[in-house]
Amino acid sequence: MADIEDDIEDVEDYQWIRMREMGISEEEIARAKQTKQWKDDVYLYSLMIKQRAWNFDESCTIVETYLRLCSALEGLGRRQEAISRLTAGLESCPLSPDLTLALAKLSFKDDQKEKSLELCHNVYEMFDDQNKECSDSEIDNDEMKVTVEHAEDAYYLGGWVKIHDDDHTNAYRIWKEGHLKVPSSELLVTQYRKRICWDAEFLQVDPKVQLYFHVIFSSPYVCLHQIATSLSLLLFLIQSPYY
Repeated sequence: MADIEDDIEDVEDYQWIRMREMGISEEEIARAKQTKQWKDDVYLYSLMIKQRAWNFDESCTIVETYLRLCSALEGLGRRQEAISRLTAGLESCPLSPDLTLALAKLSFKDDQKEKSLELCHNVYEMFDDQNKECSDSEIDNDEMKVTVEHAEDAYYLGGWVKIHDDDHTNAYRIWKEGHLKVPSSELLVTQYRKRICWDAEFLQVDPKVQLYFHVIFSSPYVCLHQIATSLSLLLFLIQSPYY
């Protein structure tokens, strides 16, 4: 078996050498190698799924197998097939946050906004249910754990789905909700700060005040006192009869 693998490697090395001799650039050779790897992955992981290899091979899992297959399909430009295979994987593991997010991202790229947002909502709900029912330590299957990283990705993507749908108000609402659910996320707190600037613009606050909010909420060192002061100022301006 080792001799056969060595022979295959020798043939591949010869192929790349011949391409160089023909004057093909290293960049094109690198692309050819990557394409070959994707094709090999599609063959391998399709076979593993057909054989349900995770039932007898502890080194692989159903989630990882579907993710690797669909990554290769996407790399080859076969997005619809990738979406179809991910959908099949999710039917087998409906509580997998990784498969749900992967399908949400591919659906977003494929301009299926409603489907993408629905999948993001599924992750929000799984995250909430998990936190209500048990701690991470009580979940036996690691692939079913919904981590803060999963929730962060879902809320972030959900907001961008709305942005691309030209619905900025609900985009910032999603990011605000995400920030409150995952306060440790720097990504979501940044988007949450932008909500204040958006509200100021929506309420037709003076441009100078908008600039003030932008500077305050764009700073990575903003503190709660600054936020409270800024909100008080905005409230004062809105209620002022002289504004």
